[in-house]
Amino acid sequence: MIHYLMNTKHGDTMKQISKGDLVTLVTDRYANLLKTKVGIVTSVHDHLVNVTFPQGSWAFPTWELKPLTKEDSCK
Repeated sequence: MIHYLMNTKHGDTMKQISKGDLVTLVTDRYANLLKTKVGIVTSVHDHLVNVTFPQGSWAFPTWELKPLTKEDSCK
């Protein structure tokens, strides 16, 4: 929560994440748990996002996720 407050205090805007979106993790914090960084959003509750990966489903704060865009997938 502190990280979120710091981001919004400095004027950073969080991209809207919705159910069904493809998202990628912006941190390597879960590298030992997840083999892939891309998942599908199953639900959103305030600043907590439930994401399904091939290995299972987990909840992440919004600041640890980034919506996957067509431009990102083409790189």
